[in-house]
Amino acid sequence: AEAEARYRDLVENLPVGLFVSTAVGRILTANPAFARILGYPDPAALMRVNARELWVNPEDRERWMERLRTQGLVEEFVAPLRRADGSAVWLEGHASAIRDRRGELVAWQGSAVDVTARVRAEEERERARRQLEAVLELAPDGIALFGPDGEIRLANPVARALLEAHAETDPAGRVEALAGRPLRDLLAAPADGRPVHEIFTPPPNPRVLQVATRAVGDPARPEAWVVTLADVTEERERLEKIALQERLAALGQLAAGIAHDFNNILSAIVGYAEVLRSRRDIPADVKDRLEQMLVQSFRAADLVRQVLDFGRRTKSERQAMDLLSFVKELGKLFESTFPEGLRVRVEFEPGTYWVEADPAQIQQIVTNLAVNARDAMPAGGEIRIHLEPVGVDPGMPPPVPGMGPGGWVCLTVADTGSGIAPEHLDRVFEPFFTTKPPGQGTGLGLAQVYGLVKEHGGFVDLESRVGEGTTVRVYLPAAERPHARRSTVIGKAPEGAGQTVLVAEDDANVREILRAMLERLNYRVLEARDGTEALAAWEENADRVAAVVTDLAMPGLDGRALARKVKARRPEVPVVAVTGYPLPMGVTRPAETEFDEWLPKPVHVRELASTLDRLLRKKG
Repeated sequence: AEAEARYRDLVENLPVGLFVSTAVGRILTANPAFARILGYPDPAALMRVNARELWVNPEDRERWMERLRTQGLVEEFVAPLRRADGSAVWLEGHASAIRDRRGELVAWQGSAVDVTARVRAEEERERARRQLEAVLELAPDGIALFGPDGEIRLANPVARALLEAHAETDPAGRVEALAGRPLRDLLAAPADGRPVHEIFTPPPNPRVLQVATRAVGDPARPEAWVVTLADVTEERERLEKIALQERLAALGQLAAGIAHDFNNILSAIVGYAEVLRSRRDIPADVKDRLEQMLVQSFRAADLVRQVLDFGRRTKSERQAMDLLSFVKELGKLFESTFPEGLRVRVEFEPGTYWVEADPAQIQQIVTNLAVNARDAMPAGGEIRIHLEPVGVDPGMPPPVPGMGPGGWVCLTVADTGSGIAPEHLDRVFEPFFTTKPPGQGTGLGLAQVYGLVKEHGGFVDLESRVGEGTTVRVYLPAAERPHARRSTVIGKAPEGAGQTVLVAEDDANVREILRAMLERLNYRVLEARDGTEALAAWEENADRVAAVVTDLAMPGLDGRALARKVKARRPEVPVVAVTGYPLPMGVTRPAETEFDEWLPKPVHVRELASTLDRLLRKKG
């Protein structure tokens, strides 16, 4: 009796729920702990409830009974049961079967503990795991977890792809190296102090990989390694293109300044040569030499114009033009003029190809690219000229950094030539850089293409592989609709009628040659060494000055300020800018400036005479 009392006391006070239940759901006995777990005031109240009603999910009870029928034992069975107040409580149950003489399951006895807190914690861990997996799945970089021996325990899709492409593993699948670099070296800090290791994979598909690692646990004896991997090839190329564009912009400013000074020198050479050539007392052989001097000077002027195209752009005449028709005609020209071993193929995708552009400059762009392609294939090959409409949607990465959303026309010129060495690719748009032998190239072809395309609001991209060829893509903004072209025909250049022209020029040689040209054209000339002196001469002689010819950049009062002063007093007096600089950015015709006309240096007698005659007739 004493032992029975101790046993009953143990059952009554045990914190673990104990119970006996029949197969039909009758609870034969239960201790206070089991009643307390299920929210009943005492075991008697619990035993009045059919056990079937306690199961939240009836299928859980079926699985419980099936296991007892077949195995006679249930262990660590976790399922939710319904408490007296209707809430759910998670129990972990253990039970053994009670059978009749025939071996049929009639009841079971068992124990149960409340594991709700543990289940909730496991659910929270599972939720956190799913969230972490979602983050890893969407991460743009590769993230992996390595064991100490190189075992891949976890990897997101990016990491799996990079490891599949570049990892070297042992027969058990453990990583030993990445792109030829031993894993042990990558797990150590980079020797150069940088936060990441950089790996350059070899051709034919060279890539730039960045790898960062961090120990999990004690760094001396890590239990695992977190490894991040990124293929930064495209990002590196994008940054290199941006750096190249910035470098070219700086070179362009330098080139424009040099071109301006060189134009002043050419102005004096061309002007004196033209004045001397017009004299009747010059021997024929001297005249021939003057002609050669002028020819070479004009070639130098064209070279300067190409530099300006690269730098700050020259004055252009824009019009709506169908690039497809234009390129087709150029293709026919190239086909007939290039060597017989070269085939020129013009292709295009369905679409319209209207652009707002200067036809002469577009011809220069296509011609320069085609000539470069021709020169890259001395033994023959194929030049492919391709047109394709390209749309850039907001938010999407553009083909070339800096391109904005909207419609673009892509002009591609590709060859099957020798290609460009990788070490030269970042310099191909620099002025005067050439890979051609001495005497076979000025190094301005691609520089001029770059400048002209930028002038049209476009972008240039170049790809090349040695032995395979070069592809240049030019992106120009697509035009909304055609516009009529403005005529730019210059008429015959007559002489003046003794009118007075005020000349403002700070370069003495250029000023002298302008005076000589104007006097030869039967004009009276008032000279000024700068804008301030010109303004004083204007204020003193405003009533008799018929026109003003002024340099743009002068110390003190510049050409623009002088033009505004002249126009303020006598708006009808034409003012002509003579400059080695191009038109300002965004200006395409003189009417958009303080000047009635712009003349580029070096100035030709015929062009100066025609301009003054036209403006004075218009005034008169």
